[in-house]
Order: sequence, then C-alpha cells, then structure tokens
Amino acid sequence: MAGLIAAVGLLMVTSAILVGASGGAVSKSSTVTFPSAHLIPLAASITLTPSSGPVNTTVSVGGSGFTASATITITFNGATVATTPSPCTSSATGTFTCSFAVPAVTVGGYTVKATDGTHSATATFTVTSSYSLLTHLNPTANDWNFTFPSVSVGTAPVGVVDDSGKGEIFVANGASNNVTVISIGTTSFHPTPGVVANIPVGTTPRGITYDSVSGTVYVVNLASKSVSVISDVSNTVIATVSLTTCEPYADAFDPTDSEVWVSCPNLGTLDIVSTVSYTLVGSTSVGGTGHCPEGVAYDVTQGTVFAGDACMNLVDVVNAPGRTLITQLASGGMPWGVAYDSGKGQVYVTLSSASAVAVFDAAAPYTSIATVPLTGVGVSDPLWDVYDPDVSGVWISNDNSGASSSVTLVNDTSYGTTNYPIGAGEQGIAYDHTTGTIWFASGSSASVFEAMANLNAPLGLVYDSGKNEIFQVNAYADTVSVFDATNHALVATVPVGDEPLYDAYDPTQGYIFVTNYFGTYGVSVISDATNTVIASINLGASYLFPEAVVFDTTQGDAFVAGTGTGAPIFVIPASTLSVASIIPYTVTWLAYDSGKGELFATTGGNVIVLDAASPWSLLATITFPTGSNPYQLTYDPAQGEVFVTEEAASTVAVISDATNAITHSVGVGNTPWGLAYDSGSGVVFVDNVNGGNVMVVSCSTNLVVAKISVGSPLQIAYASGTSRIWVDMEIPGTLWILSG
Repeated sequence: MAGLIAAVGLLMVTSAILVGASGGAVSKSSTVTFPSAHLIPLAASITLTPSSGPVNTTVSVGGSGFTASATITITFNGATVATTPSPCTSSATGTFTCSFAVPAVTVGGYTVKATDGTHSATATFTVTSSYSLLTHLNPTANDWNFTFPSVSVGTAPVGVVDDSGKGEIFVANGASNNVTVISIGTTSFHPTPGVVANIPVGTTPRGITYDSVSGTVYVVNLASKSVSVISDVSNTVIATVSLTTCEPYADAFDPTDSEVWVSCPNLGTLDIVSTVSYTLVGSTSVGGTGHCPEGVAYDVTQGTVFAGDACMNLVDVVNAPGRTLITQLASGGMPWGVAYDSGKGQVYVTLSSASAVAVFDAAAPYTSIATVPLTGVGVSDPLWDVYDPDVSGVWISNDNSGASSSVTLVNDTSYGTTNYPIGAGEQGIAYDHTTGTIWFASGSSASVFEAMANLNAPLGLVYDSGKNEIFQVNAYADTVSVFDATNHALVATVPVGDEPLYDAYDPTQGYIFVTNYFGTYGVSVISDATNTVIASINLGASYLFPEAVVFDTTQGDAFVAGTGTGAPIFVIPASTLSVASIIPYTVTWLAYDSGKGELFATTGGNVIVLDAASPWSLLATITFPTGSNPYQLTYDPAQGEVFVTEEAASTVAVISDATNAITHSVGVGNTPWGLAYDSGSGVVFVDNVNGGNVMVVSCSTNLVVAKISVGSPLQIAYASGTSRIWVDMEIPGTLWILSG
C-alpha cells in the first residue's frame, strides 16, 4: 500500500493493483480519488517541551497525525486542561502546537493525552516539585533613593557596566582616558563602594560591556578607533583590538557566538570582535554612510542585535549568527540607547529628541508595542537604558542638556513611568542585581559617579490568620506593607519606627508587634483592624538594637530580643502594651513552644530553653558544634520539635522538646536563614540566602522533599488560609509568592 497518506484524496499509485471504491480494477500509474474511509492514517503522536518541571510549568504540546482542522482536547492525568490558544485546533495537515500549565499535583510522572475524538496520543510529563512561583510583587517600587555618597572617578564618566562576577562596577571616563573600577561586593544590599583601580585605556573611551563567560570587560575608544580588553582578575588591559576606520560608540556582548558587537556611527556599520581571539572578525552594514548606529543590545533568545540608528530615525535589526541586516524599524525621535527586556521579550529604545522610549517586540515581525512619553522635572534627552528584571522595568538616564536631571523607571507591563531626581547630565547606567542598586555616570566634568538603591530592604514577614493578610517589614523605608493573602493586593502601607526589622502576630487582639532597630521606641504595635500604629513602646534606652520578636499565645505576652551589649529579652503583655519585665539574657532569635509553654532562643553559638512564664527560669542549654552559628528557629507543634538554621554549617538542626536534645541534622544548602512551618503539609520551609533556593523539609522524616529555585531569599512566611508561601527577597526588595 505504498504511497497512502492520511487525509489526502488524490493518490498516484506507482506500483500494485488496487481495488477502487466502486470495485473496479485500477491499473498502475493511474490517479484515482479515494474516500477518506479507504485511507490509512499516520499514527498520531505528541511531544512535550519541556517534559519535566514543577507545577505551573508552561508545557508546549506538539502533535501530528491528527484529523485535519479538528478541535484538540488535552488532558493531564485524566483531567482536561485549558490551552493556549483556546480552542486548540489542528492544521489542514493534522498538526498542532498548543500549551498548558501543569496543574497542582504531587511529584511524579503524569500522562498527557491529546485527542480529536478519533485519533489520540499520549506522553509523560514528570513533575519535579509541587511548589512553584505564582507571582512576585514589588511593594515599595517608589522607595528608591540615594543610600551612599557619590564616588570620585575620572574626568567626564560616560559608560558604565556591572561586573556581576566580581561585584564591581566599571566606569569609562571619556576625558581622562581611563576606566575606574568600583568595588560594591556580592552579598550586601547596602554596599559601601570604593575605588579599587584606575586602568589606562585608549583615547576617548565611550561604551563598555561585560563578558560574563570569561570575566573580561570591553571598552570602545572613539578617538583611537579601538577596543580595550580588560581582565577583571588583574584589572589590566590584556589586548587592544584595532577597528581601522570605525569610530566606536557603544558595544554589546553576544555570549552565543562569543563576540562583541560595536557600533560605528561614522561608517553606518556594526563591527564584530571575537572574544576568543581578541581580533576584528567581521562588519555588518546597516546602510553605510548617513546611517549612524549608536546604542546596541543583544537578544540572546532570538540571536539578534538591535541598534539605535539616530541619524535615520530607525532601529536596525541584525541576525547575529549570519551577520546580516534583517530589517529596520521606524521609530522617529533620534533613537539612541537600546535595552533588551528578557522577561517580556521586548526591546526598549530611547528617543532622544522626542523625550520618549519606543517599545518593540523582540521577535519577528518586531511589532511596535508602545511609545512611552518621558515627562517631568529633569526629564529630557533620554540617552541610555538598562533592564532590571527584579522590578520588571527599564531604567532610563536623562542627560537634560547637562542640567540637574532625573532617572526614569518604565514598568514593562503598564508602561507607566516614575522619575527619581539625581545629579546633573546623567549618561551611562547599569543595574547590579546582587546589591539591588542602580549606578549612573555623569557626563559632566564633575568627575562623580552616583548610585541609588531600593529602600525596601525587606526583613520581617508574618501571616495574620484572622484577617488573611501578610505584614511585610520594609527596613529602610521605615514602613510595614500589608497584603491581602488571597489576591496579593497591597492593602496598606503603615509608617513605623526607625529601621524596623521583624514582626510577630497576636491572634487574640489582632496586633502586629514590630521591632525598630534604632531609637528609644523599640517596638511599634499595629492594629490589623485599622492598619495603624496604636502604640510605640519605649524600651527604656537607645542602642538596645531589638530584632527578634515572638508572641506567646498562652500568656498573651510578646517577647522582644535586644541584641545590643547586655540587652535583655523584654516581656510586653498585649493587655498593657508596655514593658512589664525583662529576662536577663542577650539572644539572637526566639521561638515559642506552645506545647510546653517554653521559649527557645539562640545565643552565643548555642540554644537555651526558658520557661515562658514568670520567673522565666533557664531550663536547658543545648550545645551546638563550634562555628555552626545557629540562628533562626521555628516550632513544629505536631512533632514537638524546634528547627534551627545553622548558617555556617549549611544545615538545619532538629531539637526534640521532650529531651531538649538535637535529634537530626538536615543538609539544606548555602547559608540557611529564615524558616516557616506549614501546618497543613507538616513541612518546614528553609530559605538559603546565598543558595538562591527554598528547601522543603518533611517534619515526619526530617528529609528534604523539595527544592524551590528563587532569587536571594531572606525571610519566609506560610499563609495557612491560602496554602501559599511568601518569600522576602533580599535583593532588590521584592516578594515572591509560591504555591504548594
């Protein structure tokens, strides 16, 4: 039966004698029409991309061998799932591509089935984790401000790039012909910047880009027509690449092809430098003389290069592997800086003369999505831009003709804008994810370099079961954000004391106790009925540095740990909202054991157990391995156990409250910090600050049962009313909400 194809009515039979629909003989090489009932269809099949992942993973289903132009139903573990597009429909040749989100199920393999009612096919999807990211919030996006002074660099700083591998910022100084290296660190959200090197380069350095693969920095030198290659290990120039006649202006790193793309506005070309051989390996024309590409960006997803062609009011789109011009997009307004938004798959192009930014789809046909006006005090002459994935937006520097200016943040969903006043004549701009900071180079002769940080600095996080709300402490903003735990909406922002840190919930009164690190009024008490501070509690002296706070639901007392030298534990009854007693122990963290009416506290590298009722007697001291650094604790009432993070040991210790002894040590990863107990599933969530994940530990087996990849988690809370996990991200001050 060679040559038969599903859903085709005309066949050329090249061999064999077949019987036609009417029963007559058909000689070979004759063309006949067969009713579909006489055709032998191809076997239906589907493929899944990806074939494994956590719940909520978007899975693309590709199918073939199905009925032409039919509605395809997709099921997961026997249940029909919603698809994109909807309905899912096969093509005229019986193929289709549709996607769905993996529903909430436990870890394991599940059957995915596609059917058109006649033909069906199955494949297996493996769920690797029952926890996944639902959404993330940036509750205090408007709380950006300067947090450290300007840094003196060379003369007329213009280009700036973040070296994420070293925790350094590289600044190209256009008039002093050197690059200043500023150390900002890799772990702190409140860095202290300092100059570590000044590196001589070519004449009139301008653009600068970072090669994250080899740890090198590429600086284009306009007057000397060259590229200086700097090692971030030695902070020296290791190669100089001659560009012959190109007067370079900006550059972008292409990790896929191991190349750096350099704009040549005097030639109307983009030159290409190999990051392997440090040589000029090619040049792509974007129109030649009369075209002047300025800013340039690389899209790693599509493998394309975008350049702002200022003289022709176009955006050049180049195929990077083929080194060919694909198309040119009309933008108007003198396009200049270009930034690629990997989160949305969009390209942002500053329009310098129009004081606007143009937004294009980064995939063909490169549709124009929006043109966003940039207005306000100090907002004009937008030049350079950079994508910030942590706030889902693009930052834009405004030169403002060298006068006092602002930087603008454009939200990449609403395209709304927010302006932040900064210095004079801002040009180059970079974002450092680790420290959550924006860095600006001033093009003036003032030789200053400025930085701005998110003031959120999230720390405390507690769930209010009575109101089904989350209270998040914003340390540098001196506020507490209140969220609806179901729809994640911001309900209120409550001003509290000086640098608030942590909070605890009183379910009887509906109070939130918030510790304030500085000042005499060390505790603010918020009523969840009004979302206002109803009491500011004087701890009796400054410099007590209160941090941890826990609430005793049996006695109705809040316990506040002062961490200053000799500072005690303060006992604050909810009935009086004033200090009633002090317990003479200086501790780091507290947990309340409701089953035994006891306090567990970390102090001096060990854990002590206190009676939670007066006279708060010391009941036990639990010795930990030297140097393990036990820190935060949480209580599991079902097992009668206390879980303790050991920062330096990368473990969580499990203490039995029956014996006051360590029964298990669970390896959880790099720098475990906060914990939260999930009463519904009987697990403890542990966030690893430097590990970039949240580990899920079973309380019954004391084994890690899941690993959730996140950013830089700091504190964590479990919302029992919605079975969701809220995670404070250390950098740059966002909240992640996970399903479980």
